Amino acid sequence: MDQVLPILLLPLPVLGATTMMLALRPGWRRIIPVASPVLLAMSCVVAAFWVLAVLGVGMASVDSGAGWPVILMLTVTTTAAGAAAFGGEKWLSVRWGPGRAPAANSIGALPASLAFVQMPSRDESFRAVRAMAANPAQFTFLTVLTVAAEEFLYRYVILLVCVPAGLDLLAGLALQTVLYSLNHIAFGIPALIGKLGFGLVLGAGTLLSGSVIPALVAHLCYQLLVARQFRTRSVQRA
Repeated sequence: MDQVLPILLLPLPVLGATTMMLALRPGWRRIIPVASPVLLAMSCVVAAFWVLAVLGVGMASVDSGAGWPVILMLTVTTTAAGAAAFGGEKWLSVRWGPGRAPAANSIGALPASLAFVQMPSRDESFRAVRAMAANPAQFTFLTVLTVAAEEFLYRYVILLVCVPAGLDLLAGLALQTVLYSLNHIAFGIPALIGKLGFGLVLGAGTLLSGSVIPALVAHLCYQLLVARQFRTRSVQRA
């Protein structure tokens, strides 16, 4: 299992290094909002298949855990808990910057400490999401791509493959939660904390059901809430 852990970290340096490289070139900076999720998805898929190859494990059914009634019940429960996590992150973002809209608050964003390499600030990251949300086709494509890839690596491979293969269950739950959260570092500390909660929800739904279906559905519904939030703000400002 020791040789697997470094592979699971692959998406983070790939995403960070690529974003940094694009941020240094004004002409390339504009493609970060599209390039980052695509590269995140690709690196998650590569890491997932790499782990499966190292462990010598084949692809199992995504619904091979509990029976369908249990999976459906946990899908509803996980989706509801995900909606609560979305509300909690939204509340935290407002509390983090009293009197300011979360999308306009760049104070306290972790990338601010990397200003010397011109990394995107929290403000810029939120503006990029708002722009994507205004384009339903693009937002849908990137959402489905990243959600499927993240669930494949963080919930399926870590929890349903690595844990049975010998990874401690609590360690696996914590690992997938932290790695998933760190993917959202560009959106600042409130997003990191919020994604820790959401990652725990997705992980719990996966472990209790023995399937990635609850996490997939909950994650997609969460992204719908994100799109709705930014589209509503755009309409209000028009």
